[in-house]
Amino acid sequence: MTRYRYIPGVFLDVTTFEVKTIEALDVTGVYEALAHRRSATRAYLLCVADGPLTDGQKERIIPVEEEAARHGIGLFVIDNVRDHETWTERCEARRFDADPEKLNDFIARQLSGELQQNILEWLRG
Repeated sequence: MTRYRYIPGVFLDVTTFEVKTIEALDVTGVYEALAHRRSATRAYLLCVADGPLTDGQKERIIPVEEEAARHGIGLFVIDNVRDHETWTERCEARRFDADPEKLNDFIARQLSGELQQNILEWLRG
């Protein structure tokens, strides 16, 4: 949630993640992440490589990265999911305005009651 000094209102950001292993990665993952943006303001594709990339894997990522950049989808390549230092952001996700009704429905369906309550408290603050 963001408030700006000179812009009225509160801006709620919801970021989603489509997760693929390096073996399952292709441009389809970009389109799956793109579908998330119907109900979110940013969408990322996470590619879990489980170690340093081989030359073949690096080649496999190139068209995915190009397509992600073209559509404003973020892309992370992850060597070790437990170590955020190994998460390399290859493309930054652009912010899009989601349909408020779809965003509201997403929060109601996907987030726990506790997180929903936190959002309500943030909005009141």
